[in-house]
Amino acid sequence: MLKLDVGTRFIFSTGSEIAFWPNAYEIASGLMRSVANVPGTEIIIESTSNGIGDLFHDMWQGAQDEGNGYRPIFLPWTVDPTCSMLVPDGHIFSPEELEYQNLWKLNDSQLYWRSVTLKQLGEAKFVREYPITALEAFRNIDESGFITSDLVLKARKNEVHPDKQAPLILGVDVATTGADHTVIAWRRGHIVEKYKKLKGLQR
Repeated sequence: MLKLDVGTRFIFSTGSEIAFWPNAYEIASGLMRSVANVPGTEIIIESTSNGIGDLFHDMWQGAQDEGNGYRPIFLPWTVDPTCSMLVPDGHIFSPEELEYQNLWKLNDSQLYWRSVTLKQLGEAKFVREYPITALEAFRNIDESGFITSDLVLKARKNEVHPDKQAPLILGVDVATTGADHTVIAWRRGHIVEKYKKLKGLQR
């Protein structure tokens, strides 16, 4: 039983699977305003990702980068004890699977579950339903790009050390239209020292 002191406000709103809402921006703009921003109130948004560029992705990015008032919480599939299967006798994992196991510190039962579930769902759906990082949750499965997403995930796990003797390199991604940002990154060696987002600088 939840006991509340006299005068305590407890207003609770949950947005489930918001990434798949039709007209999500319009619905959320009214719904979120219905919960007062006062002590004792709370809004929880939980969802499977549905790619990038939608309301859920925007809210996640805002929670991470811009302080939109939400706290980003990501739960990888590895925290779920049901994501595990007994490995059959004589089963041999591929070198790629063993590399993935070492990268994410999985036990054999978790790795075998992943192998079976990948075959059942296919990679695109598996990554959406069972991501291991937030980056993977929002990743694009189209691997036709120059740098594939699995290489990006591996790079994020690498340990790098500052090299003050390396030249300073500026990377600039210029905004085009709409709500796009211009982003400038300061990189020295393998480390991005800082980055800055700028609004209203469309070319």
